[in-house]
Amino acid sequence: MKGTPVPTSLSVRWRLLLAFFGISAFALLAAAAAMWAFMELGRVVERTTAERAPAALASLELSRQAERIVAAAPALLAAANEAARAEVAAGIRAQLARLEALLAGLRNATPDPAALGAIEPAVAGLGHNLEALDRLVADRLAIARVKETLLSRLSSAVIGAQRLVTPGILVLDAQLAAWRRAGAAGSGAGEDLARAVAASVPLQKAQLEIAAMNDNLLKAADASSPADLPLLSFPLARSLRALEALASDLDSSLRDRFLGRVQELTALAEGPGGLPAARERELATLGRGEGLLAENATLSRGLTEAVDRLVAASKADIAAAGSEARAVRQVSTGVLAVVVLASLLSSV
Repeated sequence: MKGTPVPTSLSVRWRLLLAFFGISAFALLAAAAAMWAFMELGRVVERTTAERAPAALASLELSRQAERIVAAAPALLAAANEAARAEVAAGIRAQLARLEALLAGLRNATPDPAALGAIEPAVAGLGHNLEALDRLVADRLAIARVKETLLSRLSSAVIGAQRLVTPGILVLDAQLAAWRRAGAAGSGAGEDLARAVAASVPLQKAQLEIAAMNDNLLKAADASSPADLPLLSFPLARSLRALEALASDLDSSLRDRFLGRVQELTALAEGPGGLPAARERELATLGRGEGLLAENATLSRGLTEAVDRLVAASKADIAAAGSEARAVRQVSTGVLAVVVLASLLSSV
C-alpha cells in the first residue's frame, strides 16, 4: 500500500495565505500605531487648549483688572463731594465684582488650585482695602463739611468783632481830621484829642489781633501737614491772650460783647471742636487713605508677580507638551516606517 506523499515545501496556496495574513497583521500594527499617535496628540492638545492656555489668559485678564481698580482708587480718595464719592465707589464696586468673576473663572480653568495661593489673598485684600478707603473718604467728607461750618462761624465772628472796634477807630480818624482843620487851637482840644487817641489804641490793637487770628486760623484750616498745626498754635494762643487783656481797656459798653466774640474765636482755635483739630482729623484721614493706596499698589504688584509665575508655569507646560507631541510624532513615524517596510518585505 502506497503512503500519502508528504509535501517538502509549502504550496502556492499556503504561501499566498501566509502573505495575506502577514500583510493584514502589519496593517493592523500600522493602524494601532496611528491610533496611539492620534490619542497621544489629542491628549497633549487638550491639555494645552483646555487647561493651560485658558488659565494663562484668565490670569492675565485678572491682573489687568486689578491694575484698573488700583488706578481708579486715587479718584475715590480725591472725591470732592458725596455725589462724586458715590459715583466713583459704584464704579469700583462693579470692577471688583468683575475681578471676583475672573477669579472664579480662573479657579475653574486652573488644574492646580495651589497655583492660586498668592492670587486669592491679593484679590481679597484689594476688596477689603477699597471698602475701608470708601469709609475713610466718607469720614473725610464729613470732616470737610464740619470744617466749612467752622469757617463760616469764623467769618461771622471776625466780622462781628471788627464791627465792634471799627467805629471807635473811625471816630478817632474824624477827630484827627477836625483837629487838623482847626489848627490844633486851644489846650482843651489837645487834651480831648489825647484822650481819644489813648482810648483808640486798644481798639487798633484789637483790630490787628483779630486780623492775625483770622489769618492763622485760615492757615490752620489749609495746613499741608500735621507738623504745621503746632507751629500755628503759638501765635493763636498769643492773640487770644492779647484780646482778653485788651478787653479790660475797652469801654464798658463794648467789653461784654467783645469778650463774647473772643470766646467764639477761642472755641474756633482751641479744643476738639476747633479748626486746627478738624484739620488734624482731616489730615489723619488723608494719611490713612494714602496708606491704603500704597497697600493696594503693593497687593497689585504681588498679584502681578503671582500671575507672572502662573503664566510662566503655563508656558513651560505648553513647551513640554509641544516637546511631547514632537516625540510622539517621531515615534509614530518610525513605527509606521518599520511596519510599511516589513509589509513590503512580506509582500516580496
